[in-house]
Amino acid sequence: VGSITTSMTALRSMRADTKKQFWMLRRYLGFKKVPYATRSRIIKFLEFQCAKRSAEVSVESIEILDLLSVPLQNLLQFELRKQLLEGHPFFAYLQEHMLPIMISICSRVLKLTAFAPEDVVFRPGEESTSMYVVQSGDMEYRVHSSNHECLVAHQVGALAWLSEAALWTNWWHRGYFTSRAASWIGIIKPGPLAEIAKIHTAPWCFCRQYAAVFVDNLNRLNQESWNDLGLDTEKLQGLVEGAKNPENFLEKETRSRGVESWADSDDGRSIRSSRNSSKVQERPFSGFKL
Repeated sequence: VGSITTSMTALRSMRADTKKQFWMLRRYLGFKKVPYATRSRIIKFLEFQCAKRSAEVSVESIEILDLLSVPLQNLLQFELRKQLLEGHPFFAYLQEHMLPIMISICSRVLKLTAFAPEDVVFRPGEESTSMYVVQSGDMEYRVHSSNHECLVAHQVGALAWLSEAALWTNWWHRGYFTSRAASWIGIIKPGPLAEIAKIHTAPWCFCRQYAAVFVDNLNRLNQESWNDLGLDTEKLQGLVEGAKNPENFLEKETRSRGVESWADSDDGRSIRSSRNSSKVQERPFSGFKL
């Protein structure tokens, strides 16, 4: 009985504190003369976040987890987040064959960020710095049609990924990525990923080969078809197989398409990378080398 009473008292105290916070927020926004439309968006999103937090058990409230060893903390983060990435063949391969690397990616590289309704994640022409994976919510990607007469909208749901090219090459966004409802998105940056991959020769080599195959495939596409949406899993699985056997993959692709592969060039690269270039170049993994 005493435990229940204590819990109820703590809950009432938390609710009272939340009400006070919202009261102070409204006063602050009013004092700063923040426009009504912006005030409304801010308050609605925070109300949603507070309601969600009160309905869930937050990690911060479980103080005993601080006693875990660092490897166990990393393993817990992996178990909580792996479903975000294991649907992508590249990360699925890492999980199956290089589990320690995948644990590090989930615990140290993958960052979760909240977005409110109508938030714009990126716009066309902006340089991309991350790959995005939708954890929950309702997102929309809009890109110009082939004749540039209109914007074509694509609904983006949970576990979808966008802008993977940012991990492997210099990339500028081709469309608008916006949230239609409160959403959580996983963000992977190429620099931290490279730092994890270079810990061991095997993941470093696999990532290098996958990057080369990914960029080679991108250069074979019509530039008009370039966008930020993720390739389908069947195509990505083929790229993973190509990264495992790069010579066979590139020979097959070159023979079937009759074009020069990246491996045939003097420096092993496709072409210089620039905003206006019709081809892209493999990212040098933020400078790390064997």
